Formats: sequence, structure tokens, C-alpha cells
Amino acid sequence: MSEFTKQIMTLDEAIETIRGPALSEIGQIHHQFVLDNGSRSDRFYEGRWNSGDPLALYEQKLLQAIEKLPPAKSYHEIGGGIGLVPITLGLMGHKAVNIDSAQVRIAHGENILSALVNDYPDLSHRVQMLCASVPQAFAEVDTKDAIAISTNLGAPRSEEFFKSFLRTVQDLYAEYIFDVCLLWGTHRTERDWQDHLERVSTVWKTEPEFLFNVGGAARYYRVRF
Repeated sequence: MSEFTKQIMTLDEAIETIRGPALSEIGQIHHQFVLDNGSRSDRFYEGRWNSGDPLALYEQKLLQAIEKLPPAKSYHEIGGGIGLVPITLGLMGHKAVNIDSAQVRIAHGENILSALVNDYPDLSHRVQMLCASVPQAFAEVDTKDAIAISTNLGAPRSEEFFKSFLRTVQDLYAEYIFDVCLLWGTHRTERDWQDHLERVSTVWKTEPEFLFNVGGAARYYRVRF
């Protein structure tokens, strides 16, 4: 048994462990946007940098919800950015994949992972960084008995793409945990997210289970296939 396996962390321990390397990398992102590019700050990461907390509240609540559910063979976050959720899951002893289409975000995630692997070498076998778009990415990972996750798929897509994505996830994964407010579009008002959830339920022919919300900004659901 490896030293890392003996030191599988609780969620709180994992969050504290990732804090330093993650904030260091987020600081680089902030520097590149504001100083190097002379552009306005990347607001997605600005709040994390200013608060000193790399994981947003919705990510922490997501990890708390996952912690209470039966463990999966693997967790795949679609559009996971720099991969803080998958890396945290890896520190907790799970296998996880961070899927993102932007090479620069994957590179930042790899830097965080590399910093942690110095002390936790088995983490390199638990967490994978994959630069790919969906649905092509699904051919590069083992989806059997895995759980798909999405927290920030805000880019609008065609109805054809949306339905095809949902059916593919249903065919490949054991379960899907998602924010309906940011599922291939932005759906913030109550009427909007309710209508969107109905569209999702119609495609799957099943009603997802509500997990939690974060004010009016995020509503997470779980569906088992």
C-alpha cells in the first residue's frame, strides 16, 4: 500500500491541501489577464484570488454532496476548467478526469497537479487532465460505471447538439450530476431553469433528483441511468 493511499483525505483536508498550489496558479491567471494582456480581470477566478479560497461555494457544496453518495468507479467533469473539483476528488482517493477544450486551462490544471504530485505521487495515477471537446472526449475515457459532472457549461448550443449530448451521456455513464442553470446555456430565472429542466427530463424520459441550490445562481440535479 502506497503512502498516498494511507493518507486519503477528508474533504476538508483535501481543500486545505489544494489551496496553496491552486491559488498560486490562479494568481498566474490573474496576472496574465490584468498585467500581461492589459485587459479586465477574469471574473471567474478573480473572486477566488481575492478571497483566498480556490474552490467556489457551489464546488464545495458539490463535493459535499458527492461525499454523501455511493462512490463511483470514476468521476469525469465536463468543462472543468483548471480541474479543481477532479483534483480534490483525487486527494480524497477517487479516480477523476478533468475534461476541457482549452489547452491553456488544462495546462494550469497540470501545473497544480504537478505541484501536489511531489508529496502525493499516486495522485498522478488518480487524476487525468484531458484537453478535448465533447462528444469526442468520451471516446478517450472509460465511462463504464463512471459519473459525469458539469458545473459550468454556459455556452449556448443548438437544440440538436443539446439533445445529442444528453442522449450520449445517458448511453455512456451510470449517473450525471449537473447544474441546470448552466447546461449549454444560461438559465437563471425560475421559469427559465424550470423549462430547461423539463426539456432535459423529456429527452431522458426520467425526472432528475434535486441535490442542492446556491441562491438563484446554481441548481444541481442528479440522474441515474
